Amino acid sequence: MMLTSLTLALTVLGGVPATPVVTDTLSSEILPAPTLAPTLQNIYPQRFAAWAGPNLVPAAGDVQPQRARAVQHSDAYYTRLKIHRIGAILMVPLAVAQYFVGQEIYNNGPDAAQWVHDIHGPLAAAIAVDFGVNTVTGAWNAIEDWGNPGQARRTVHSALMLLAGAGFVATGATAPEREEGGYLEGDASQHRTLAISSMAIMAASGIMMLIWK
Repeated sequence: MMLTSLTLALTVLGGVPATPVVTDTLSSEILPAPTLAPTLQNIYPQRFAAWAGPNLVPAAGDVQPQRARAVQHSDAYYTRLKIHRIGAILMVPLAVAQYFVGQEIYNNGPDAAQWVHDIHGPLAAAIAVDFGVNTVTGAWNAIEDWGNPGQARRTVHSALMLLAGAGFVATGATAPEREEGGYLEGDASQHRTLAISSMAIMAASGIMMLIWK
């Protein structure tokens, strides 16, 4: 009791320092704002890794960039492609010549020059053969190239060419025939419309592939 009183007296007089007050300096520090959203992976990374498993949490070095898949074709593919392109080039003068010949017959009918009537049929046959070869080579390559980049463009091209082919068949079916007396039978206007429409569809399909190779 006496010792306690002495201690208090010395404390008051400044002889004995008072018991220091320990303050928590950490509580006064300003902590930086978290840079990540509070998710289970950020707060408990070890528990998240144990729960997700090694397959769901790949290491930084395990992530590989996606590489474009190389497209490979057979030698026959490129042979058919070359034939297809040659056929497309040959179709241009054939179609142009047939247009002017057909227009001459449409305008003058039986009075058109004899050579115009004579060449109209062979030109139509040449267009049919060329179109058939291109249909076979194009369809064959489309099957081999199925699923590769550019599929949508090739599908549109094929659909347009099939539509043009149907138009050419209808054109031949509506062709007027010449009688012995020199008169024409059939609807020449419908025949001309189908021919020009089929050529236009074919041209649009070819130009599309020429621009977007």
